[in-house]
Amino acid sequence: MNAAVGPLLVGAALCVASVQPQPTGPTPRRVPPNLLGRWILVVEQDPSPTTESARELVVGESSDGPFQVATIERVFANDVRTERHSISLQGELVNVNPPGRAGPVSSSNYSTRIEGDRLVIEFGSRVREAWKTLTFWQHREIWEVDANGDLVVATTDESSDAASKTFRTRYRRP
Repeated sequence: MNAAVGPLLVGAALCVASVQPQPTGPTPRRVPPNLLGRWILVVEQDPSPTTESARELVVGESSDGPFQVATIERVFANDVRTERHSISLQGELVNVNPPGRAGPVSSSNYSTRIEGDRLVIEFGSRVREAWKTLTFWQHREIWEVDANGDLVVATTDESSDAASKTFRTRYRRP
């Protein structure tokens, strides 16, 4: 497994980026075919009090070099957001203080992978000092089609300030 690691000097902090392809076997991992296509919001189970659910989703797939890319278009009441997630790619960006300068160290992470027939997207950040985590937040989305043929997106948010909560949103084909 090859990793790309590169230091960057940003302001007064040193940033180290690490990007690692996850093992995929003989063929690249692809978005499960049953997730592809257009989906319309049916119902929010345990709706998030702070996050609006997309009224419509369009899930696609493309290639970017050696990676398959999940493209997700989220259609909201007044906005459309398009995301690109490289499958089997995980990475972390760490901001390190320069020598002689004390203080907390922050890091951000992300991962997109296929687990069976599910698409899993994760990202978050942590602030540490002397290897003790001071604050963190983590966001995880698990996309899967249930026995009824509905797309269920289970979104879990957790942080050092609040208990972990999972919100489920159900979509159907038009």
